[in-house]
Amino acid sequence: MHIYDYESAEMRSFTHLFEDCLQPNETLIINYKMNPVDYREFLFSKSDRNGYVLRDEKGFLLSSRDICPDWIEIEHDSYWVGGINWQEEIPDNHKKYDLIIAEFPFYHLNLNNFDDNNNFITKTLTYLSDDGQALFLTASRLAHDMQKKLPKSGFNVRAIMKTPNNFSKMYQTSIDICVVAVSKKAVDKVFYVELPECNDEDFSDIHLRIDLLHNYFENIDKNNLMEGMFLPLDYRFYSFNALNSFLTIEKLESFYKEFKHYSLENLAIEINAGKTYENFIEKDNAIYIPKLGTSPVISAIAKGTLKHQNYHQIVLKDNAFNEYICCFYQSKIGKLSLETVKRGVIQTISKGRLLKLPIALPDIETQNKIVAINETLNNLQKNLDLLKEELAVNPMNVSSMSAIDDIASTISGLTTSDNLRSLILGGESKTVEFKETFSLDVKTKQKEKYIELTALKTITGFLNAKGGKLFIGVNDSQEITGIDGELKKFYKGSHDSYLLHFKNRIESHIGFKFSDYIEYNIMTLDGKAILLVECLESPKPCFFDKKDFWMRTNPATIKLEGEELQEYITNHFNSD
Repeated sequence: MHIYDYESAEMRSFTHLFEDCLQPNETLIINYKMNPVDYREFLFSKSDRNGYVLRDEKGFLLSSRDICPDWIEIEHDSYWVGGINWQEEIPDNHKKYDLIIAEFPFYHLNLNNFDDNNNFITKTLTYLSDDGQALFLTASRLAHDMQKKLPKSGFNVRAIMKTPNNFSKMYQTSIDICVVAVSKKAVDKVFYVELPECNDEDFSDIHLRIDLLHNYFENIDKNNLMEGMFLPLDYRFYSFNALNSFLTIEKLESFYKEFKHYSLENLAIEINAGKTYENFIEKDNAIYIPKLGTSPVISAIAKGTLKHQNYHQIVLKDNAFNEYICCFYQSKIGKLSLETVKRGVIQTISKGRLLKLPIALPDIETQNKIVAINETLNNLQKNLDLLKEELAVNPMNVSSMSAIDDIASTISGLTTSDNLRSLILGGESKTVEFKETFSLDVKTKQKEKYIELTALKTITGFLNAKGGKLFIGVNDSQEITGIDGELKKFYKGSHDSYLLHFKNRIESHIGFKFSDYIEYNIMTLDGKAILLVECLESPKPCFFDKKDFWMRTNPATIKLEGEELQEYITNHFNSD
């Protein structure tokens, strides 16, 4: 590996942009392992003349204890200190700093006693100005502790930001690494965001970093982890994996709105944790949930593939059917529910957290129907597998093929709907956008041209980026509202008239020559009509109204001009 492989361009860009937003007078940079300036010299001492890091006698490049990635870029006046005695390197005048960026070994950060003068975080915060902010590099569990305990010392966590996955890999660890922003000012909510893995040559990635920091400093809630969201102080953060699961569950619950929502403790008669060298006694209406790993939830211990000690046994009340509960925890929402209660590096489920496990529960009759349908689908899958094996040596007659075609057509329709729902639940992104209507102003109930233009600009942005899907009839909250009202008011319910109007607007503002890259159709989803527009990536630049260049970012559409536009076209489109 080259010495520059130990440099994180993404985090350097983040710290540089953070500094631009905060505009500190002076900055303090702390690294417990080594002064970051000295680290560069250390790397050179471990590398050959071409800058490639040499392996030791065991074949390792650098051990995790030696790694101190270069991830901070600061332009204003700053002091860089490091090592065990880092405080001795700070000027004696004990100046307060508007921005502090600190990195300490995760296992040294003990927040149990803030009165302890040896606590690294409290030591660091003594140098923070009244209006300043400190950024600490920590593991997720430490971010949770900081959020809970720092207010006792007069400081508050303002933001918890997950670093890119490739940044964690630089530290030779699989745990999530977070940047936690702290200040003296009181807060009533905390900003959460997942910092993207960005390509500095891609303007959309650069704009995304700028936008999410703008949302943080301007207190703008985008209600998603891609752009940043604010959650109340009483939200108990454990990990971004759990947070993502909770957010997805909230969206999925709209499909379970007729079901009652419980935690497992409301449904359990008893919960027994498996013990070493002891086997469970099988009980009626019980389920068995693995303590760790991804093995399925089962209704009988005999079906399990793990040792009994690795399961929790839950005996259920009469209003919950164990076979349905197993089906539920094999669904997307069920699997995500299990993720929310897993903790630690090994990701285990304790008995205490198991009690909080959420579940959506219909009446007992519906539970039985779902279990029966699930069993039918399993049998159908087995029979299809057998038919597939026999097909080559025992060709089926035409009538059999017709029946299979009917089944395939039905399943395809169901699958398409599920796929579209999954895209909607995933929220807006670089390739997905929602518009509630194409022409109708939902407040004034009038046709407005500006509403049409926003949708058409999004399509242009998709063409100029990597393509994407525009859902018209879905609002910003991912609710399927449909275009039925718009169809009835302006087109007398005629789909053909609606599509003709849409086609004419595409040709007027985007151009006929780009129509080959745009597919659109009205379809029914959850009983409501929506317009789905699917765009491919255009091989040539597309200018809206032949003058404006729009480009899709993550997840917004921006206008490029001047040098930025010229550079994007040069890098993105083929030279021919």
